Formats: sequence, structure tokens, C-alpha cells
Amino acid sequence: MKTMMKSMGTPSVCLLLLAWSSAFLVVPPAMAAAPGARPTSVIERKVSPPQLTQGPQELEPSVANSTDQAVPPRTFSTSFQRMGNSQIPFLSVILDDGKSYLFALDPGTPNTSIDRNVAAATGLEVKPLTLPTGGGINTLTSTAVLGSSQLKLSGALFVVEDLRVYRSLYPWFAGILGANLLKQFRERFDFTAGKVEFSLVSDAVGGPTVTGAAKAIALTHDQRSYGVVATVDGHAAVFSLSTLYDSTLIHTSSLLSRLRPRATLGGLPAGDGTPVTFLRLGKLAVGDRVWSSPVIEQPLVKGIPVVNILGLDFLHRYYLTLDLGHEQIYLDPDPEFRADPHEWEGLGIVPAKTAQGKLVIAAIGDPSPARAAGLKIGDELTAIQGLPTAQLSQAQESALVRRPAGTPIELRVQSGGNRKIRTVHLTVRRLL
Repeated sequence: MKTMMKSMGTPSVCLLLLAWSSAFLVVPPAMAAAPGARPTSVIERKVSPPQLTQGPQELEPSVANSTDQAVPPRTFSTSFQRMGNSQIPFLSVILDDGKSYLFALDPGTPNTSIDRNVAAATGLEVKPLTLPTGGGINTLTSTAVLGSSQLKLSGALFVVEDLRVYRSLYPWFAGILGANLLKQFRERFDFTAGKVEFSLVSDAVGGPTVTGAAKAIALTHDQRSYGVVATVDGHAAVFSLSTLYDSTLIHTSSLLSRLRPRATLGGLPAGDGTPVTFLRLGKLAVGDRVWSSPVIEQPLVKGIPVVNILGLDFLHRYYLTLDLGHEQIYLDPDPEFRADPHEWEGLGIVPAKTAQGKLVIAAIGDPSPARAAGLKIGDELTAIQGLPTAQLSQAQESALVRRPAGTPIELRVQSGGNRKIRTVHLTVRRLL
């Protein structure tokens, strides 16, 4: 399983700075195992037993036409779900127990997997599978109806894994539809509309009808992930391709040592709580697609795989077409995409609710208005703009501070064991 440097469904910090952190984005109740109705009619596709051809973790099912079905349509379209401020796509999947579960779609994860606790709750049989290289994994085989696409996979194989690190962030997170399933189709993501379209690989070789005027961009591929060659401020490097990361990450020292950021911001956590430094760079290019003045995360945690990640902050600017079977992608500009001009404006505070319901400062950006005013981690915010935080909802708290640069903000702050409450006047400014 890939290391959890992923934002994994948590809001990106650029939104935390504006909207007062993920503590104000209430996690919806668990949705895994919520009853789901099966579509009245489906096109069935059979999935053969796995072929262990590319290493012990790379399961390669093949897809063949069902013999008892009419000729299937070329494409299957369905909506995907996004949670909070995250762009990560989740697709409802109906399994053999008749219930609907939310699976993340991710070409950066080799195998399609299901959390072990979710697998147990389905009541479906979990079987061990011995790997040719020794050792083994547990698997679950089930039909899988993907969203409302009328596409039914017969004999889909899920690797049963411990995905608690994901579920600690999103309790409804049931598993991942990984590259070994996605490569059987060509997927076209419309992030603005929240839709994904599946095309049969046999129907999807080339053709401007699917990709518009976009040029094919070649993918790199190893046993762990697919990647693209990107150029950052004139320096080329491989970036793993993943839709489980809200933010683009640079973690290889060979690339970091050559970059000269225009600005940096430290002291704040990534969406999953890990420490990062944020870098404002000149431009990031993939093929002929250019992201000007990007903000990139630099992870500061040691002991994790050193990889660069091309995240959704870049990908959601385009209609993304994945053609993993031919190891290429297409990036069509999305005319509906609108960048947030105030994305990196804020006070530099990440707050959190305590068990007692108090609103406290969990992290402070450096540099930031909050840091300059002498605020400390652990300080309690008792009022915003004169309104007691105990009486404010998450949406109200966010609305009070989500303001353009130059807006004055008044906070009432209580520090440590000091009973005295002081008034602090801050001004929203651009942080990066």
C-alpha cells in the first residue's frame, strides 16, 4: 500500500487557510454498507482470474465480452462523488451483498483493494492467494456494478488490505479501484461536472472523438505506479500519477536542490497532518500543458518512499483521459475550470475543535499575520468578529474569515492557563 503522504480526501491546506481547516469540514457519517439499489439493467463484463505477471503486487485481470449479452455500447458514463473541499473522485460500487460502497478511483494504486473490515462486513468469502514469489495475500471476488454506468464487472478481484489510515480520514472509505482494473478501460474524467466515462479498450485506440485536440502524453510504468515526465522551472523529473492526492508533491532531493522558490510557507500540516513546506514556483509543464505559478508541497517526513506526485491541483484543470492499457494520457483544457484567485490568502491559522468544544489553534503558518501577531499553538479562539465561537457553526466560522486580502479580522484569544482574554486585530493577506 502506498505511503500516506496523500491528502486522501482531506481538504488541501490552501483551503484550510481560507476556510479554517478540516476541523471545520464536518466528516459525513460512514456511507460504506449503505443500502444501494441495483440498476434495472446492466451490461456485463467478465473478469478472468488474476495473472501475476508484473511482480507480487500487480494483479492483471483481463476483460472479455460476456457471451450472453448483446453488443455493448462504446461508453459507460457515471457521476462520482467528492467530499468536503477535496477533488478526490469516489465511485459507488455495488457488490454481491447488494449494498453500495464508496471506492476511490486511482491509477497510482497498482491493485484494486477493499478494506479488511469492510470485507468482513459484506459477509462475502475471503480467500488466501499464494504468490509465485512466496508469501500470500487475502482476496475477495465479487461482481461489481460501477456507479450508474450500467457497467457490471463479473468476477472482479479485490485485494483485502488494512486501509485504516484512509478510513481514519474518511470513515466511509471502502477501498480503491486501482490500475489493474482501470487499465481494462479508457477513463475520461470531467472534474468540474463530477463525471467519469468508461470506454472499452478495444474501442478506444486513438481517435479525436474521445480526446478532442489533445496530444497523447506517454506514461512511464514500473511495478508500483504510472508516471509522467514533468518539467518544473526548466528541470525534468518523473511524477507519479495519482488521483488520491489533492496536492502536487515534490520529494526527490535531486529536483528540490535545483529549484529556487519564489516564496515559501512553513509551519502548516498537509491534509493528512504530516508536516510540509509549501513552495511557490514559476511553472510546471506536462507535455504542452502548463501550470503557471504553482504551489507545491514539499514533505518533511523521513522514512517514506521518495517520489514526486502529480496531484489533482494540476489534473482538475483538464478533462483527464487515462489510457493505461496503452500507457498514455490526454489533457484537454476544461473551459469551465476557474482558479480561485484568493486560494492562498488568509491569516495563517489552522484551528481545531477540542473534545470540550473549544476552538484552538492547531498550527500557524510562517510567515503569516498570525505568526507576526504572536499567536501560539494551543491558544483558544473565543470570538471571531465579536461573535462567540461557541455559538457559531462551521459554515459561519468559515464565512467570517474567508475574506479577500486587506480585510481586517478581529479575534478574541485566551492563552494557556491565563484567564484574561485579549483582542487581536489581524489583516488577511496573501501567504504565498
